Amino acid sequence: MHLRQRRPPSRGGNYTSRPLNRPGLVSVITPSFHPGPRLLRCLDSVARQTHPHVEHIVVDGGSSDGTVELVRARGIRFVSEPDRGQADALNKGFALATGEYVGWLNADDVLVPDAIEKGVAAFAADPDVGWVYGDCDVHRDGKHVLRLRPPRRLGRRTLDGGNFIAQPGTLIALWALDRVGRIDDTFELAMDYDLWLRLVDAGIRAAYVPETLAIFEIHDDSKTGSIASYEFLCEEALVLLKSGRPCQAALAYGRATAAAAQSPEHVVEPERLRIEVERVVLELSERAPLLDPRVVTSAAYAEAGLLELHSSLRGLRHLARLEPWRYGVTRRRVATAACREAPRVFGRLASLAAR
Repeated sequence: MHLRQRRPPSRGGNYTSRPLNRPGLVSVITPSFHPGPRLLRCLDSVARQTHPHVEHIVVDGGSSDGTVELVRARGIRFVSEPDRGQADALNKGFALATGEYVGWLNADDVLVPDAIEKGVAAFAADPDVGWVYGDCDVHRDGKHVLRLRPPRRLGRRTLDGGNFIAQPGTLIALWALDRVGRIDDTFELAMDYDLWLRLVDAGIRAAYVPETLAIFEIHDDSKTGSIASYEFLCEEALVLLKSGRPCQAALAYGRATAAAAQSPEHVVEPERLRIEVERVVLELSERAPLLDPRVVTSAAYAEAGLLELHSSLRGLRHLARLEPWRYGVTRRRVATAACREAPRVFGRLASLAAR
């Protein structure tokens, strides 16, 4: 069989010693550790793909809940041994992959039946495309919550405001992964965001599929369901800092601080915000000593105002302070968001005036 040569990776790629991969084959990696019965849905969704050439590899951290017996009975390639977490498991899986394209699907999530077929078609339509992403439905405890629709086009600054790309359903060509290197296992929550930024910064083109490719499940035992949004946003800030985006990292820490101060009723009380700002400023010396705590404080008040304005005009009280206006990065953030939120705010003011 003639094997089509992949694009040559740049020097320093982590997978270049691997033999040439099989054209058209897609390798799906599933990291797992005591996933329970949810794993069965994940396995079924990969087995039911309409694309005829799919390799599923389960990298397990040493589960004792029947996971090994299940994947063995299915005839799925697997490794089961202690690891250093999800990123370590993914790197093991990518090293084992024999496909031309790779992606990962966590044990809680599922692919729609033609997700891989549509992804491969996007690669075939443009040989310069190095990765493909699409929409993703979010379910909580089995019920549809929302649909994630990422930006149709990605540029150097598109992802500065956070991770807008759903990891389930995203596929990466091996030549692109070779070029940017392995998953950074220093991250536990935002390793996908770090990978997207490295792909974007390397100038590797992406193709958007404007259809739902996967279903992302949130439940009490999942990372997203059990870990506070503050921790996710803090790690996104560290990713941005690593990528050379200190201003955007400060804004991300501001978003994290505002989220930590927000009540279940979507209210950010000034005293609660002040306490969270003091706590985060102390924490910065250890987690992100390169960030200026004054800019993070300014960002916290700016983000608190914008966050509360989504549900109440009381958000204006945070924006009426001096803090959000002290630095150019926070002034630009408020100005950009104000233009977007102006119709909603003026509509509420008009409604109040009419009463």
